[in-house]
Amino acid sequence: MNALSEKILEILSSELSAINAKLILNEKVKQVGKTVDTLDKNDLRKLHPLILSSVLFFGGPHKAERIKKRLQELF
Repeated sequence: MNALSEKILEILSSELSAINAKLILNEKVKQVGKTVDTLDKNDLRKLHPLILSSVLFFGGPHKAERIKKRLQELF
């Protein structure tokens, strides 16, 4: 897992369980054609909404909003 993936996982884990955070990250990274080892900043604009849809489902709107703000800082 590269540094960017680790940072995203840290952000997700701050609001969700570690298991859900890892599952969301792995699945959404695959959807943009990458792995947690090959993800880079250029992928964030595509990845961001995919992650947020899952966070909204698993964590609700308040957690999704907090994660959205933190993810946007990575752009």
